[in-house]
Amino acid sequence: MRGRKNERYMKLLSIFAVIVVAAVVGHIVSIVSYNSREYVAQGASPNRESYLLLEERKDTTSAWLKRDFDLEGQRVDLSGQIFDGALKNQAVDEISAWRLTLRFHGDCYLNNAWCGLVEIHQGVAAGREKVQTLDLRHCDRSEIELDYLPEDSDLMIPLHEGDYLVYYPSAADREVPVQAGGSLEMGMIFYYLGVLDLSDYDITYSYHKSFTEGAEFYFILTLVVLWLAAFFGLVVSSYAYRKAMVEMEHRKVGISYMAVIYDFICIVDLVNDNIVHIYGNVPASQNFGRQLGVTDRLKKMFMDDIADEYVEPMRKFFDIATLSQRIEGKSLACEYMDREGRCYIVRLFPMEQEPGQPLERFIFAMRNIDEERNKMMALQESRSKEEPVVAVAEAYSVRVLLENLAANIREAVGRSDFELETDISPDLPELVMGYPQRLRLALFCLLLRDTTMCAGGKMKLSVYGKAAEGRCHLLFALKSGVTAGQQAGLGALCLKAAGEILATMSTELSVLGGEGEQSEFYFELDQEICDK
Repeated sequence: MRGRKNERYMKLLSIFAVIVVAAVVGHIVSIVSYNSREYVAQGASPNRESYLLLEERKDTTSAWLKRDFDLEGQRVDLSGQIFDGALKNQAVDEISAWRLTLRFHGDCYLNNAWCGLVEIHQGVAAGREKVQTLDLRHCDRSEIELDYLPEDSDLMIPLHEGDYLVYYPSAADREVPVQAGGSLEMGMIFYYLGVLDLSDYDITYSYHKSFTEGAEFYFILTLVVLWLAAFFGLVVSSYAYRKAMVEMEHRKVGISYMAVIYDFICIVDLVNDNIVHIYGNVPASQNFGRQLGVTDRLKKMFMDDIADEYVEPMRKFFDIATLSQRIEGKSLACEYMDREGRCYIVRLFPMEQEPGQPLERFIFAMRNIDEERNKMMALQESRSKEEPVVAVAEAYSVRVLLENLAANIREAVGRSDFELETDISPDLPELVMGYPQRLRLALFCLLLRDTTMCAGGKMKLSVYGKAAEGRCHLLFALKSGVTAGQQAGLGALCLKAAGEILATMSTELSVLGGEGEQSEFYFELDQEICDK
């Protein structure tokens, strides 16, 4: 279940990643497209976000006359003028590149321009165009290919109707870029006769926007952060899941040792709505389909075959609403019979349940106890048919009786993990007088009862003795994993048989431990000490 959830989560995360990548690529394409787009502003256009205003400088030192100038054999007064170009950027983005194209209507002479390069187109209208790009501030006249007036001390490049120039700003002189809301100034010097018209010009420019600017970037950043958080959550979840799976495998190995006791074992995960099969053949009636919850699937294991009188008890046994309270700190068992009369015992063991917290996982174990029940019923029947005989006391060794009993019960149980610990008081008399067969049978019934009910496979049988005035007072005690109150079915029959046998020996069976606590059965006997 968790694996499929992770797969769905991975698919959603992959789709999310595709969306994020698409958003990033789209944003990059949009930025690149925006930064490469060129805008054109004709003349002085103050209504635009960016424009250039080219006009004469107004101070008195920015205009002068070159008197008595020899212009193609004529003596004229030639006007000199500084023109300033003020580039205004009122946009929210900086201007990353720009150029000025200036077209001439009439005759003039270009003297200088700062601080960029000037691409001059000369003789366009005459059909003998010359083009050269110059830095007029540091120009060696011997390298000029354009027509110019060589005899004058000032550089004078003649331009006529149809000629034009392109001004490229200098990044080294901070003419580019132009910051958002900023401005810059460039300048040129012309000589001319009469009036010089410099109103026919335009600027071509591009804006630059950083990838990290704008609402789009913060939207993408939010998507990336969300994706990283989701991815990190998946990594943590996957790590926790893998760790849980490793722990589950360890649990499965440990739980598999219960296979010597039970015919079918599984782990029921209420959190992830999953059943983990550990051991045994899955009952044919079990529905492991995903359309039902785990508890409903467990019920359907047996409801098709269960005898009618056990249907309602089984429903109550699997009631999840009350299971956490009923199972806390102990195991629950329920015996039932199928329609063919076979007997089974079902036991639930809680796994790592915190006190007061809902149950998250438990072990489900089932065993066919039909053969054991038949054996016990046959034993009861054979005892009932026996002819009454007068029991005769005989000498016996308590130590030898217990050792033989331990070997016999291990053989009868037939479980490799079964462990019976005996604790025999060292000061017991070697021989006592009593009824060893009855004692042995009563202890056998008690041990058989606990091996039937106990899932742990470990019990402790203790015998203590106190000798006085030729008699020995014996105390027999049996501890196991069975809790008080678990006295149903085959276990109840064993317990009843042990009590009846002890009653014939003038003693009774007692139990220590409250409801839900580990039980300890005990009884006392007075036996006469035999001489060696």
